[in-house]
Amino acid sequence: MDFLLSTGRVSSGAFNRAFKSSVTSNSPEVMPFLCSQKRASARAINGAFRASYKREIIKYLYENEDISSAAVIAALKKAAKCGQRHRAPYDENGIAIIKLLHKADRIPVKVMRQVLMSAASLKESEVVEILCGDNRISARAALAVEKNALVVWRGRRL
Repeated sequence: MDFLLSTGRVSSGAFNRAFKSSVTSNSPEVMPFLCSQKRASARAINGAFRASYKREIIKYLYENEDISSAAVIAALKKAAKCGQRHRAPYDENGIAIIKLLHKADRIPVKVMRQVLMSAASLKESEVVEILCGDNRISARAALAVEKNALVVWRGRRL
């Protein structure tokens, strides 16, 4: 890869496609190398951040690149399975991504509530506990989440 990049014949478009592919492929170890080249566009970086569901990649990009608020929000909602119809319980990647990204000041209260509702509806008590400890979640919102979680758990509406 060093050789190809040193030729100067790799277009920015090709580089950006390779960058995005590196986060969704089975060889994510290439991504830090590509980041070190400082050739990926902001759009490619944010697109890769949104596309990935691997906690190591999300963490690396979040800590080493300038990720947009929109991309952070999208990745958090994706990890929390917000808006998905058929949702399986969270896996280790999802929980780790939520734990990392929920702390960002740029996450609006409305999004935090959506993430909390999603976690509660899936009975993800560890995530619910973490999110209820966030100062953006009011006691009133936490109570509403508890009520909705009971409804989901019982399988009927109150």
